[in-house]
Parts: sequence; C-alpha cells; structure tokens
Amino acid sequence: MAWAAEANIPWAVVGDLWFSPIIGTDVYIIDRGQNFYRYNFVSGVYTHLANPPFVGTNCWRTLHYRNGHLYTIDEGAGAEPWGRRISWYNIATGVWASSSQVGVFPVFENIWGFCFQDDDTIWAWVKRRGSLRFRCVRYVISTDTWTHFAGETGVINIGQARSVIMNAAGTQVFASHMSDAGGPGISPGRYAIYTIATDAYAFSGFIVPATNWSWADDPLRLWFFEPLAPPAAHNYGYLENDGVTEVHGFWGPNAARAGAFVGHLGVSALRAIIDQAAGVNPMTYFDGTLFPTATSDPATAVAGQSSQLNGTLVDDGGDPCDCGFEWGLTPAYGNTTPTQNRTSGQTYARRRPGSQPRS
Repeated sequence: MAWAAEANIPWAVVGDLWFSPIIGTDVYIIDRGQNFYRYNFVSGVYTHLANPPFVGTNCWRTLHYRNGHLYTIDEGAGAEPWGRRISWYNIATGVWASSSQVGVFPVFENIWGFCFQDDDTIWAWVKRRGSLRFRCVRYVISTDTWTHFAGETGVINIGQARSVIMNAAGTQVFASHMSDAGGPGISPGRYAIYTIATDAYAFSGFIVPATNWSWADDPLRLWFFEPLAPPAAHNYGYLENDGVTEVHGFWGPNAARAGAFVGHLGVSALRAIIDQAAGVNPMTYFDGTLFPTATSDPATAVAGQSSQLNGTLVDDGGDPCDCGFEWGLTPAYGNTTPTQNRTSGQTYARRRPGSQPRS
C-alpha cells in the first residue's frame, strides 16, 4: 500500500480542500469558496457541480455523507458569525437545501462541527461569537428546528471541534481538538465530551501529546496524525467511538504533505484515505483495497466452440461483488454472462455458449 497522486485540481482553490467520504469510486470536494466538484478515481475526471447556496470562506467545510445527501457547514465569510447554517446536497437531483440559522447574537451561532444521531437528527458543536465557549446543539432536519440547551463549556483554551462523533451507546457526543480552561495552552491531543442526558461537558486527558486532530466524516472514529512535525512524516491514526481504543500509525506518512495542510481527510471505512497535498497535485490517496480486483483464469471444458470461463475475485474492496464475464469477437465484446456474488479469494465460472468460433 502506498500514496498515489491523483489528477491535478482543475480550478483555482480558495483556501483549503475538504472531502466527503469515498463513495464507491467517487469523492466529493469543496473548498472555502463555493467550488464544489465530484472526482472519479477510475477516470481521473473532475465534474463541477452546483455550488452551495452560501459563501463559506471561514467555515470548516468537511462533507458528511448520509442517506444519499452530502451535508456541510455553510454561510460564513468575513467577521463572525461563521457557519450559521448546515446545507445539504441531494446527489440524485443535484439540488441544495439549507437549514435555518442556528442562532442570533448573543446566542451561540458559529457551527464548527457536527455528526448524525440518525437520518433526521444532527448534533452540532456551536461556538459563541467573540468568546471561546461552545455548546452542543440539536438540529432536527424534518422540522428545521434548532434546540439550545442550558449547558455550555465555559471559556476554554482550545476549541475547534474539527471532527464530531457519537459514542457507541448514542449517549455522548465527542468533539476533537478541544481543551478545557485548566488544560495546557496547546493540547491537541484532547477532545471534549458532551453527555446528552445530563447536559454536561467534560474533557479527555491526552491521547498522545504529540498528536493533532484531522477533519473527517467517519461516524465511528476521530482521526489524528502524529508526530506534529515534520508534516511529511505524519502517520494517521484514530480514536474509536468507545472513547478508549486508540490506533496509532494506521496509515503511513504522505511525503507530499506540506505544513499548511492539516489532515482534511476523506475516508472509506478503513480501506482508503484521501488528503490534501502540496504543489500542483494537491490531492492524493492512500490505496488500501478501494476498488475490487479480479483475474481472468484459463478457460476449461473446451468443447467445440463452447467453453467454461473462469475467474478469481482477488480483492472485493470491502464489499461482496457481482462477478461475471464479457465476451465477443471485437474489443467491444457485445455479450455478457450472468453474474455470481463473490467475496475476496473466491472463484467464479460461467459457460460460454458455442455460437461462434474463437470468441
């Protein structure tokens, strides 16, 4: 497994790039402006899509995937408030929609990170304007309703809520890159914990002091990189949503990383990862088993003009695959066999009828 450069970004990037999870053979990309694209790993082609409805030059714009839609923080440019709405893109229709504003001054009104409890419920970490204080706020999509509870963190030392997940029990919401007022001035190895039932806030101890948190939509993990310097030596690891299990060095270093880029990741479970890199090729991915791979094996039971076609699914890319064959007298083939559902290491075979010679 190794990092590999992808096709050059075809537009003038505004600020940083933010990624969706890897969805099949596609990843969706947005920058701090309103540039929104789909990139296909197989063809290497970028497709410009409808831009989001609001400018987000001061928003964390990680793209969250849920139920056929991509969600991102929106409406934030210039001075505070930043990120006053969540907007979502319907992949099937190409249409954007948006929430109402999360709040108005002096209420907490800057969305910095969020996660899903279910298809209709979002928990967002929201910053108060002009103060490093956060509150976890609930949003219900179907009713366009924001609910602010009484609790808040109070003034803290570090607050960015780069990535947000729920714990495995669905009772707590974690936000990475957060440190309480009693913590060190710089403590990137910490995260904040909100307990829903009691409306209470707490902060973790260090994971490892020399780690820093990444931005990513992964419902099960908070991703980080280490050591802090040099950037080209960063390994990528994660904290699971039990709040206990740490995995260090899961992905190896990306030599194309530059100091200005702090792990804006798109992930595909634990199979592949995409990150921003330096230079004219500002995106690259670490290929685990992102795409299925198969081999065509020698034909058997050759009789007259018919034969049995054989193949092996070497790697299923993490999901069962429908495997079959194309055959014919030209490079266009023109004929297909029925498929068989297979997983990694399994073989598949289909009889080719004897209709034409040497096909």
